[in-house]
Amino acid sequence: MIPSKTKHQTIIYILPEAKMKLDAYVGLAKGEISGLGKVIRLKKGTLLIQDLFIFDQKCTPSETVLDSSAVADFMTDMISAGEDPSCVRLWWHSHADMKVFWSTTDDATIFGFNNEWMLSLVTNFFGDYLCRVDSFQPMQMTAYDVPLQVFLEMEAKTLEILGKEVETKVKHTVPKTKTYAGGNNNGHVPTDGVDIFEVVEYSED
Repeated sequence: MIPSKTKHQTIIYILPEAKMKLDAYVGLAKGEISGLGKVIRLKKGTLLIQDLFIFDQKCTPSETVLDSSAVADFMTDMISAGEDPSCVRLWWHSHADMKVFWSTTDDATIFGFNNEWMLSLVTNFFGDYLCRVDSFQPMQMTAYDVPLQVFLEMEAKTLEILGKEVETKVKHTVPKTKTYAGGNNNGHVPTDGVDIFEVVEYSED
C-alpha cells in the first residue's frame, strides 16, 4: 500500500516526563528499541503524548519486534484497571546511530496495527525526531514531518496563582527625566556655554 502524502496540519505535543522517558529508553539501549505510548486529542489537529511503555522485544540492526503476548497482557491490564486501551495510539522506535527516516519495515509495522489512526515517532542516539500520523478511514492517508513540541502549558488555576504572586511582590518603577541648566546664570534662561544635565527620578508604577 502506497500512502497518500498530505501537508501536516497537526501538531504533536509530548509531556516533559514522557520526553525524558523516551530519551532515557533510547540512550540506555545498545541498539534499536521500540515501544508504544498513550495519546489523547487536545483539539482538532493537536495530539498529546502522555506516556510511553516498552515490552519484551527482539531487536536486530534493522528492526524491532514487540512480543505480541506481552502487548496483549498490557492491554488486558489496562482494561482491568478501568483504563481505555484505545488511547494506545503511539508506536515509537529508535534507529540507534542511524539517521531518522521511514523504512519499508516501518511502514509495514504501522499498517499492521489496524487502528483507525496511528501516531508514529522515530528517533536516534543524536536526539533527532521524526513524526507522522496515519489515518486509515475512510481511506489511508499519511501526514509526514509533523512537528514535535514539549507540552509546557500550565493549568489556568496555577497561572492565576502565579499572577497574583507577581502582582503582590514585584513593584516596577517608571523613570522620569528632568532637564536642568548648569553653570552660574542667576536663574535666567541658559545661554551658550552653559552646561545642560539630566536628573532621572524614579517613581512606582
